[in-house]
Amino acid sequence: MRHKKMAESIDTKLQIVMFPWLALGHIIPFLNLSNELAKKGHRISFLLPKNAQIKLQNLNLYPNLITFHTLKIPHVHGLPYGAETTADVPRSLESLLATSMDELYDEIKSFLQNLKPRFVFFDFAHWVTEIALEIGGFKTLCYRLASPATSAISLIRSPEKSVFMASTAAGKVRPPLATEIGGIKTLCYKIVCPATSAYSLIRSPEKSVFMASTAAEKVRPPPGYPSTTVVLHEHEAKLLEFLFQEYGKGVTIYERLTKGMTQCDAIALKTC
Repeated sequence: MRHKKMAESIDTKLQIVMFPWLALGHIIPFLNLSNELAKKGHRISFLLPKNAQIKLQNLNLYPNLITFHTLKIPHVHGLPYGAETTADVPRSLESLLATSMDELYDEIKSFLQNLKPRFVFFDFAHWVTEIALEIGGFKTLCYRLASPATSAISLIRSPEKSVFMASTAAGKVRPPLATEIGGIKTLCYKIVCPATSAYSLIRSPEKSVFMASTAAEKVRPPPGYPSTTVVLHEHEAKLLEFLFQEYGKGVTIYERLTKGMTQCDAIALKTC
């Protein structure tokens, strides 16, 4: 009976929320992923501005399962009235658009409290993890180089050596029981290639340290970076300085990205 209940829980179709950054280059990949999930029968609530919803309506291949939830983007001083995505503002004003997105905090929190989804996919809204922690259970994902199956069968068991050593051979190798996941889980969905994230985000979080570095130090690959050819050159060092630009009120792009990736439950990477 217990195993039947667990199987039913595993087979249950999921309620998922998508909350991408306010840029069509981010919204479209999230919608593509939504179509793939809807193909398997899962229900998706997709959060996006009205104008983007109108433009992308035809890309919603499963309107019976993917529901667009319209976000009214708050106006902040300096942002053109009616601006909803990066397509509506010059690059110099994107930080104000990020501030506007951050002011959606209370609306997003209320939406998630009422819907109680199983998963929330996000990218730039790092504070979604705080909401999930407050509303429900909060779990973390440790990224391991060993296969997931190896980690699951070997590490999910009693941590006591005496208990393990006293077990029979059958008890030692018995797979762990499945457990139901509770609470809202957050997934940071990265639409850029993994190499880009690894190369740019694994460095000192201190702006003063980074800016005082030489060009050679700024572009030096992080420890363990696997390629010696796919790297930045010294004359491209300024490309990384954008990481420490303010992108929203009181937060840099670096902080926005790293907080989301380190505080979420799992990281999903888009590949070609």
